[in-house]
Amino acid sequence: MEIKTLEGSPISSIVTAFNKAFSDYAVNFSFNNESFEKKLVSENIKLEASPAAFVDGEIVGFILHGLDEIDGVKRVFNGGTGVVPEQRGKRIVQQLYEYILPILKDKGYSHHQLEVLGTNTKAEKSYEKVGFSRAKSIASFKGTVPEYNAEGITLKKVKALDWDTAKNFWDIEPTWQNSNETVLRMIDKLQFIAAYKGDDFVGYAAFDPVGGRIKQFGVKKEERKKGIGRTLFSYVNSAVGEVSFTNYDQSDTANIAFFKALGLNEYFESYEMRLVF
Repeated sequence: MEIKTLEGSPISSIVTAFNKAFSDYAVNFSFNNESFEKKLVSENIKLEASPAAFVDGEIVGFILHGLDEIDGVKRVFNGGTGVVPEQRGKRIVQQLYEYILPILKDKGYSHHQLEVLGTNTKAEKSYEKVGFSRAKSIASFKGTVPEYNAEGITLKKVKALDWDTAKNFWDIEPTWQNSNETVLRMIDKLQFIAAYKGDDFVGYAAFDPVGGRIKQFGVKKEERKKGIGRTLFSYVNSAVGEVSFTNYDQSDTANIAFFKALGLNEYFESYEMRLVF
């Protein structure tokens, strides 16, 4: 077995390994070359920072690492860890981290973050052996939202948002996959809907019109419980056929209750884990 980074590996080979590693995963994940390249861009995944295990030239295990600098701190985000079924039980994930952690530390990246499925206790124990620990609980929701239009609210498609104002609509910081940094990297691939009450900007939603996932949303605090959020989610539903929202911080109990009131169902729970190396 050889361990090195994915730098220079064909995208098709990485996609094949990814789909094979996740073929028996509790949540359905699969990519083609185009959708995988979209993931690389949006999550800023750097193949030169992503370790992999090779057997006879084929990828049998990998960690996809996205790199960001947030608030002056260089951070590493795990965009996917996988081991093909026939190679499991050989400590491959631990070996990959043993290989890559010192390399990333030398480049100033010491803060690591990942998400692990709540039911995947084997994976969580594997990460704990590396030094990761739970930081928060996150959940993902999906479902259909009936047509709804709040009185006096106008929706407009916009190409960009006033981010300084939009951030004031949040109760919590979005998780990494839904962060401003991630959204701005894929801004040409997303749609932005702004809600107005007269000339007042009172809410927004950013979503992927192809995959259908809402990346961000927010409603002005003074205008809540007036149907604005429901109007935004209804619009997204009409555009893509279903609403989904992944990796939402469960400490935001008000919006979790809002999702459930809309009729969205939690379809998996995860834990965010962190490590400072």
